[in-house]
This record gives sequence, structure tokens and C-alpha cells, in this order.
Amino acid sequence: MSGRIAIITAGGAAPAIIINRLTDDFPDLLLVNEQPETKSMFLKRRARRIGWYQTLAQLPTQFLSKFAKSAVTRRYAAIERKFGVSMEPPRDVNTIAISSVNDGALGQILKNNDVVLVFVVGARMFTKATLSSMQVPILNFHAGFTPDYRGVNGGYWALVEGRPERFGGTIHHIDQGVDTGDVIAQVPCVAAPNDNLMTYQHTISAQCAQACGKAIRQVLAGTAEPFQPAGNSKQHYHPTIQFYVWTGLTRKVW
Repeated sequence: MSGRIAIITAGGAAPAIIINRLTDDFPDLLLVNEQPETKSMFLKRRARRIGWYQTLAQLPTQFLSKFAKSAVTRRYAAIERKFGVSMEPPRDVNTIAISSVNDGALGQILKNNDVVLVFVVGARMFTKATLSSMQVPILNFHAGFTPDYRGVNGGYWALVEGRPERFGGTIHHIDQGVDTGDVIAQVPCVAAPNDNLMTYQHTISAQCAQACGKAIRQVLAGTAEPFQPAGNSKQHYHPTIQFYVWTGLTRKVW
């Protein structure tokens, strides 16, 4: 392979699972760390799409892990042991910090570092201008099956709707939509009985990490066969706290 792989992320335990596995597959990769979006920016962006009432009703479920930190930490450790992955921030990786993928610097960074493919895991949406500046294939890992479960918490929504066969991850090209690009691979996964809204993304990431490296190699070799999966395209968000509690009690999906 001539050139380097770049991974773009805003950090986090679930993205670290993918990144650490990819550093084994591609030791010379470049890690581009963007500064995470502030909570106020996130709320304003979501409110523009779905309204303030719905946005604020979702806030409690976004902070659930803070209220059950010890239980979540134990589950994280079990995922690491079972699948042989690590949620620790990657070390000894050539890293460049940026304020945002959309700050205008990304395209030149990729050129300066001879990047031939970008893999995104846990970063904000790219603007049209940013996408235009990146003259290489751009793949994304999404912890959900597209097109049915675009957006966030794809695994949770699949189980809520009684579709465990759609609990899994998708590796796809990035376009201007939300998880709408052509798919390279979809990996069905299995949720453990003690998984929940705070851990579904992590258990999916652990079961899909190896497939991410395979998808990258296929795209670079020109052997990938991108496709648009069939389904009912829908973008999902965090559940409201009322819905989350009701579903947990009535459907045993937490």
C-alpha cells in the first residue's frame, strides 16, 4: 500500500475499540483528533431538526452512564475481556489535533501526510466544503444497521422494535446524508443480557472491529462491492426518558 490511512475521531471508549484494532492492522496510520462538540452546540443542532421539547426530553437518557458508572464500567471490562479489545485511548500513534473536521484544515492535513483513505469513527457531520476538500475514499463506522437505524443508538432501536437480527454495525462510504452512503459491509451482532443503552454501541464496536480493517483493505484493493441495503430509511435519536423507562418495563429493553 502506498500512502497512509487516517482515522478521524472525537474520542470516546467505543471509538477507541475500533481505533486500537486498526492500529494493529495499519501501524503507520494517522490519528486526527477533533475537539468534541460542546453540549450547547449539540443541543442547538438537534433542536433545529426535531424541536426543543423533544431535544430536552432526551437529555436524561444522554446522561444515564453518569448515574450508573460502576455498573457500566464492569460491563465495559467484560466486553474487553470477551472480545480481546481495548477501550483505552490509543497510544504511540502519530496524532494531529484539530478544532473541528470542518475548520478548513483537514484537506491539507491529509495531503501533507500522504493519506490515501480516511476512516471515521465518532466524529461530527462533515460539511459539503469539507467533503469536497478530501480527495480520497471516506469510510465511516456506524453502530447500527442502515438504512433502518441511521443516527444514534441503532442497536437500542433495533431491539426496541423487536428486530435483533438488525442489531449490528455498518461500514459505509460517507456522503452528505446521515449514514446514507453506499455500504461496504454490515455485521450482525449479539447483545448480552446485561447490555443496555450505555453499552450497546461498545458491544457492537467490539464485534465489528475486525471487519473495519477488512473493509479498508477491500476499498484500497478495489475489490469492495458497495451497495445500498434495502429497508425503511429512518434517522433515530436518543429516546426520551419517558419512553426509555416505559420500554424497559414493558419490553425489557434498557
